[in-house]
Amino acid sequence: MRIKLRLDYDGTAYHGFQIQENANTIQAELEKAIWKAGGGNVRIDGAGRTDAGVHAWEQVAAFTSDTRIPGERWAQILNYYLPQDIHIQESSEIPETFHPRFSPHTKTYLYQIYQGNKGKSIYQRYACCIKFQLDETVMQRACKDLVGEHDFRAFCATRSSVKQYVRKVIQCELVKEDDWIRLFIQANGFLYNMVRIIAGTLIDVGRGRLPEDVFQKMLQTGKRSLGGKTAPPQGLALYRIQYEDEEKIVDNEPMKNYTN
Repeated sequence: MRIKLRLDYDGTAYHGFQIQENANTIQAELEKAIWKAGGGNVRIDGAGRTDAGVHAWEQVAAFTSDTRIPGERWAQILNYYLPQDIHIQESSEIPETFHPRFSPHTKTYLYQIYQGNKGKSIYQRYACCIKFQLDETVMQRACKDLVGEHDFRAFCATRSSVKQYVRKVIQCELVKEDDWIRLFIQANGFLYNMVRIIAGTLIDVGRGRLPEDVFQKMLQTGKRSLGGKTAPPQGLALYRIQYEDEEKIVDNEPMKNYTN
């Protein structure tokens, strides 16, 4: 039986999603919980390999087990065994051919920037907290240059082993609310540290350190050095995953849904 899980988690205490030796990860906790629930010693497949300190409002994972536990029951059972910073939203039985990472889908990431003063000791776990004000209008205009299919090699960490840099960005939008600026990026795939490089560069655009057309120049030249610093992981969250065979979601304004 193949089981699909939708889950969310606070990544603060974990070294990312993917299992590692001598490190606590989301995948390790999921596999431990499945074993305790009687599902056997299984290997979890995830849709995205979030890094240390990165969160997920919605992650998708799947595993295969010989258990007779109905698919829809797994969410309740696993939540009993999982720590409180990992939560299964729903579970279901799916075809054996489904793979969260390789089945056709799009991902949406959220990056949060906090410009206020009150609550920074709390928000620093979930946002990039800054001491200066940003010009979100200029940042929003810069975001438009990322939409479309491009070679994003200038937005990839140097230690990445990827050989194909072309990705299609479907939506890139900023939402300003009080002291918060939230960046939503939807694409058919992301490179290692791509969103954090975009966010860090946008921050420098917003404070006037980089020109509004910096993304155009990075895409044209492929030079990472033209961009800003890689933003910290705390502000990043995997926000939504949508598969082609699921009911289509018409969502041109993701900012209206980030508190759902």
